[in-house]
Amino acid sequence: MMERYVKGRRYVADAAGRAELPALHAFCTRVVPGGFAGLDKWLERHDRNPGIFFAVKSWDEGAPPPAARLVGGFAVTPLGGEARGLLDQARLKGVDLKVEHITPPGETPAAMYISGIAAEGLPARAATLEFLREVMRGAIARGTRLFYTRPMRGDGLRLVRAYGFEPVDPSATGQFDRVYRKEFDDDAALKSS
Repeated sequence: MMERYVKGRRYVADAAGRAELPALHAFCTRVVPGGFAGLDKWLERHDRNPGIFFAVKSWDEGAPPPAARLVGGFAVTPLGGEARGLLDQARLKGVDLKVEHITPPGETPAAMYISGIAAEGLPARAATLEFLREVMRGAIARGTRLFYTRPMRGDGLRLVRAYGFEPVDPSATGQFDRVYRKEFDDDAALKSS
């Protein structure tokens, strides 16, 4: 479990359990309508690798955990070589990922796919992005240095620019709904600001 305190509130993030996925999916699609695979696909993907989806919860610093409220979420999907090749050719989107594209626990992924970043409010957004960076740093430490994403809004484009992601199709620079990639030498580019 990851933990952070922001302005008197406690934020925690952890891989969402299967039973948490319906609420997490409903939250994400409410906060950021469109662009998400259906809940049935989320459940299939979770069954293949339960470490994909992360729920961010918050509560007042002095309150007990049952008072926690869902305030954010994101997904970091470990991918095999076939999916990596399709992404490099801009022939695959996150919503179209198949279970066979996902590496199961214990296998080293060829790449990671970042998606589904959603948060309510500025402090929750800051905490969610910090937790995402922590998950990315962990993947880099375990040897997976290549990341893909497909921004759907201005926040997503700002994130890819901040970390130096480049579109797989150079003519798509600065455009939404295009696949971007970044290979990290180390986690230095992910240090929080």
